[in-house]
Amino acid sequence: MKTGILIEELKERMAGQKVKSSLFYSFNFDARFFENYILTQFLSDVSFSNNEIQNAILWKKYQNELPPITVFCDFHAKGTTGPSLAYNVVPIAWP
Repeated sequence: MKTGILIEELKERMAGQKVKSSLFYSFNFDARFFENYILTQFLSDVSFSNNEIQNAILWKKYQNELPPITVFCDFHAKGTTGPSLAYNVVPIAWP
């Protein structure tokens, strides 16, 4: 099985191209991690950092530049914080 670092894989696959839409599957889902580390890769020309407050200010300006994004995750493993940006999170609960 191939292993890698998610952000590096994303950068490599996007290769400077504009993404039209995106679909993510995850067991655990943490909106803060997703918005501060993963989604920032969609706007590579914006100076996002490890500072969540600074990123929130930048997102106010650039949030409309994100492509349509949907995340599917396990209902019982989703984080306690919901999205602060306009993307869909679809929790799936199996009986």
